[in-house]
Amino acid sequence: MKKVNRLFKSEEKMSREELANFLHLFADKIAEGSVQLIKGDQEVSLDLPGKLIFEVEAQSKEKSANAVKNKIELEIEWYEGDSAAMEGKLEIS
Repeated sequence: MKKVNRLFKSEEKMSREELANFLHLFADKIAEGSVQLIKGDQEVSLDLPGKLIFEVEAQSKEKSANAVKNKIELEIEWYEGDSAAMEGKLEIS
């Protein structure tokens, strides 16, 4: 089994506006090619290649008779040294 090395993890509640502002800043950092994540004493710096794998998943899960948990996961991956072109285009509206 391959070893997974967790570099950073964070989870917190934010308002929609706070999250939107965070994602705008995050997008700017992706465009620059380097992202630094900091929370408390956790810190990681990541250099991003020109091509990334972006995965979006939306889920809805019934937790009880009157509670439904909705989730959108955004995942960005890359392989070190990979420069292969990718197929298809994700759109948002």
